[in-house]
Amino acid sequence: MNSQSSTGSESTVDDMLKAIMQLLDAIKEMLRPLQPIQSLEERVTVLEEKVLEEEADVKQLVGRLEARSALVEEV
Repeated sequence: MNSQSSTGSESTVDDMLKAIMQLLDAIKEMLRPLQPIQSLEERVTVLEEKVLEEEADVKQLVGRLEARSALVEEV
C-alpha cells in the first residue's frame, strides 16, 4: 500500500512538472515578440554611448582650437 501511494505522488509530481513546463513554454511564446524590442534597446544604448564619445572628442578638439586661436591672437 505504501508503494502505491509513493507511485501516486510521483505521478502527481510529474503532472505538476509537466504543467509548469507548459506554462513556461507559454510565457516564452508570449515574450518572443519582445525580443526585437530588446535588440533595438541594446542598439540604441550602443549608439548613445558612441554619441557621448563623439561629443567628448568634439569638445576636446574645440578646446585645442580655442587654445591655438588664443596663441595666434597673442602673436
